[in-house]
Amino acid sequence: RNHVTETVKEGNHYFTILTGSQEIEIETDKTQTIRGKHTKTITGNDATTIEQGDMTIGVDSGMIEIEALQSIELKVGTSSIKLEPAQITISSVLVKVTADAMVDIKGGLTNVKADGILTLNGTLTKIN
Repeated sequence: RNHVTETVKEGNHYFTILTGSQEIEIETDKTQTIRGKHTKTITGNDATTIEQGDMTIGVDSGMIEIEALQSIELKVGTSSIKLEPAQITISSVLVKVTADAMVDIKGGLTNVKADGILTLNGTLTKIN
């Protein structure tokens, strides 16, 4: 077995490739522990592909914010949610909206349309 251990007890560690690229291939597991802030700046595209297994993103305390100038899209099979600056589109074979207490839908102009049967059901139904 060959092991390589690098320890920087004090100071910084800089690694610069002036011409060329870097490729790292690991045949088993990889673990990173960062005891401070982690910042990545990428001037091109970034892609992550998981060929087998799942991906979990978790924040123990705090929030997750995803921001994009043009759009953010979530896809599962043929279902999708697309967020754009002027609209949000939800597309699926079946869309369910459920609330334990109340669902509030409000807009300057609101359209309800069904190509088939439209069922409106409630203990008390008001149409104004």
